[in-house]
Amino acid sequence: MKKVTANMKINSIILSELEVNFIVTWRKNLEDIRGDRAQLRRAANPQDVINSPAFYRFLNFLKVIKPELYGTEKFTENKLLLLAIVAGLIARVNPEGKAPFAQSLGHGERQYSEIRFQQLLQSRDEEEFFRRMGTAIHFVKGDVSVKDVCGCISSWYKEYKMSFKTKVSDQFKFQMASKYYQV
Repeated sequence: MKKVTANMKINSIILSELEVNFIVTWRKNLEDIRGDRAQLRRAANPQDVINSPAFYRFLNFLKVIKPELYGTEKFTENKLLLLAIVAGLIARVNPEGKAPFAQSLGHGERQYSEIRFQQLLQSRDEEEFFRRMGTAIHFVKGDVSVKDVCGCISSWYKEYKMSFKTKVSDQFKFQMASKYYQV
């Protein structure tokens, strides 16, 4: 898969605050649309999400933000994959969850294994990340913040697609590890 260069639009590989707020609202509404929620939760990878009717209803919901950007024919491949990962994983999150994601994995009654956590951080592609995040969300019973999970997905995806390096303290792996280990 082609890497995005620094001069390409960053909006195609990250979620804006407005998008995240709409996703939070969409997730709350998804509680009443059980068929869509079930379709998205059953998806084994981002392609399964893209192939589901529920995903296109999700895209229609997002059209409220900027109709000119959210017609399926106007999506870049990167944004489409990012939104598929988000829809498939956020469908597994409790809409009322408030806990930070990485912190929930590292603390509580039971702790997510360090090996699995490191494997999540080392995900090499969208499918592996989707699978490992789904496992981690299941481990915490989905009781985490929708906004925080959106942020984790967006950060991982940005780093996966960008060809230039960011400061260590801004990197996805550092942010996740510092919350998991409570540094």
